[in-house]
Amino acid sequence: MSANLASLFNLTGLAVVLAASLLVLRNYNNGFFQHWTRAFGAASAMTALEAISSCWGRPLPSQCVEVALCLTSTWYYQQTSAALQQRQLPRRLYGWGMSLGLLLALGMIARGAPFTLVSTPPLLLLSASIAYLGFVLVRRGKAPDDGFNAAWLGTPLLALGAMPLLFPLVLNTPWMWLGYWLAGFLNLTTGVGMLIFVVEGTSAQLRRQNHELRAVDQMKNDFLSMVSHELRTPLTVIKGGVAIMRESPLSETDVASLLASVAGSADQLHRLIDDLLDFSRMELGKLAYEMEPCDLGQLTRDVAQDFKNMSRAETVQFEVDVPDAELVASLDPRRIMQVQLNLLTNALKFTPAGGRITLRLEARASSALIVVSDTGPGVPSAYRERVFERFFQAERGDTRNVTGVGLGLAICKAIVEAHGGRIWLDSHSEPGATFCCELPLQGVTPTPPVAYAGTRAR
Repeated sequence: MSANLASLFNLTGLAVVLAASLLVLRNYNNGFFQHWTRAFGAASAMTALEAISSCWGRPLPSQCVEVALCLTSTWYYQQTSAALQQRQLPRRLYGWGMSLGLLLALGMIARGAPFTLVSTPPLLLLSASIAYLGFVLVRRGKAPDDGFNAAWLGTPLLALGAMPLLFPLVLNTPWMWLGYWLAGFLNLTTGVGMLIFVVEGTSAQLRRQNHELRAVDQMKNDFLSMVSHELRTPLTVIKGGVAIMRESPLSETDVASLLASVAGSADQLHRLIDDLLDFSRMELGKLAYEMEPCDLGQLTRDVAQDFKNMSRAETVQFEVDVPDAELVASLDPRRIMQVQLNLLTNALKFTPAGGRITLRLEARASSALIVVSDTGPGVPSAYRERVFERFFQAERGDTRNVTGVGLGLAICKAIVEAHGGRIWLDSHSEPGATFCCELPLQGVTPTPPVAYAGTRAR
């Protein structure tokens, strides 16, 4: 009776570990917990079969299955240790070793050896694997994917793996079932540790989700605030200009000036709405590209002419350097023009009157390089790594009146990467800022990114 109770208690401890492991596996579906669950699953099956066999004897099939389950559990404990250390287990070597051990055990069973003798080598291998896993957990200090103290798992596993040292004391004595009670207690302790991991992991996950929701909510509020401000400013200029022309007699010069101001605000409003629509399409992965062979040099000249027609472009020096030779590439002309105009208007925002903006196109071996530089205040070194993060804007006293919601560079980055190119901020440009965009000259299939980050940082 005491033997059966001890075996049942041990099986209960394993069942608690297995149940907790299955709970953990739902939230942490990685290699460590997958192998961990399989190892304890095989150990539980072996213990259950052993408990059943102890009541009705051990027929030959039962002995074979017990040995196979013992070796299977050993294999998965080794896999768990390897996954925890983030390295590959030499599967072929271990596979041949496990197969050889199984064949030797089956041979001993077939020759009529006592099952106590047959099961000793596999059980010693299993105990060594459990002890090694406990050692790795204790040495690591933290369980994977969480700040959980791994000593809750490693310490009982170390003790469980050291239990074969007690065999000489309890084997063939009235205390032989003491090992089962002790194993059950250690397994139950491991199960409690896994339940603590479930509770701590769930709490940590809830804290992370709460933090992320707060961050998203704050981003939404900041975005709505920025968009409201950016929409209100040009609308105020347009409304004020129309009101003045309605209520006051004006000279032709004043009318022309007001119309230019209204037209500039309308263009600003149009660009803002286009940016918002493009950003929405990119987030959904629905931004379409119409690829066709195009002379990048002529495209850049057209962009330069459009930029010169902007009202405020007359206040800065604008230099264009485009080679006469054709640079033919397969691209979406409208989108690449959008990239260049975004870079130029971004430079114009931060270049003071009398400053200089340069648009340069260079031919390389298999690509074309577009360079837009300005003599504005530049990008602070603390923000250079974040210039392409969406909605990010630097807090600077000399740029606080600059308009925009921080989507221009985000859109540029997404379009360029969809064309198989890359875009970056030259960190060696002083003073001012220099943005470089490299596009392949060979044709590419557009691949709109599923997720991306980017925004204006100046």
